[in-house]
Amino acid sequence: NQFIVVFDDGLGMDAEGLVNLWLIGRSNKRTDEVIKRSKRQQIGKFGIGKLATYTIANRVTYVSRCNNVVLAVTLDFNSFTRKSGNDPVELEVRIIKDWSSFYNQPIFREACTLAGIPGDELATNKYPSWTFAILEDLKSKAKNIRQGRLKWILSTAMPLQEEFKLYLNKENISRTKESF
Repeated sequence: NQFIVVFDDGLGMDAEGLVNLWLIGRSNKRTDEVIKRSKRQQIGKFGIGKLATYTIANRVTYVSRCNNVVLAVTLDFNSFTRKSGNDPVELEVRIIKDWSSFYNQPIFREACTLAGIPGDELATNKYPSWTFAILEDLKSKAKNIRQGRLKWILSTAMPLQEEFKLYLNKENISRTKESF
């Protein structure tokens, strides 16, 4: 009830990737380099999905490991006010230099536990690249999500690639499309 955690053991994001993450209306996912590295169909196109987090949370933090560097960026949707108009909201990409201190923060430690990932192994080569998305300060809409409905939505939206695995509360979600 305190937050929602998404863990992706894919490519991770470097500083440029975390900055580009918040560009809305365009995507670098179609570049030859990204296509070659990801070896999968593109999911998403214009960044609308990450904005959907606003409907259920007031704050989202991305923590990512790429090229042996751990970075984090937080967007607090409360930073957007009527007064800010078209002024950009500056987001600071932070370098996590002291992994054990960061890992031992209660929210991140709990996020690792909920994702079923041993956090002390995240800075090792067992997990060379990854990304966490942590949605915090949940709105009442998030607290009212029914697990069965969420499971159905996720199962219908998954890509067909066999290597793509999705878990909800440690339960493997199978693709509805596989039965067709």
